[in-house]
Amino acid sequence: MKFTLLGSLGNIGRIIAPALVKAGHDVTVISSNTKRADQIRQIGAQPAIGTMTDSDFLADQFRGADAVYLMVAAASSGFLI
Repeated sequence: MKFTLLGSLGNIGRIIAPALVKAGHDVTVISSNTKRADQIRQIGAQPAIGTMTDSDFLADQFRGADAVYLMVAAASSGFLI
């Protein structure tokens, strides 16, 4: 299966992404931090560097994915709690 993860290699992504790769899945990890690209490649996933405010970028990354995992912090999305 093809998975796309938004949230880079944070608390959840750093566990889920390698597990999905190990299980034989095609994994793309979205990050806004160019320095994370090498870390993402090291676990066997494909990095996609961009921002979650760029709807065209996100649509391109989500297209064709069997499943998408979104971890969006309220502060970064403009919502206040």
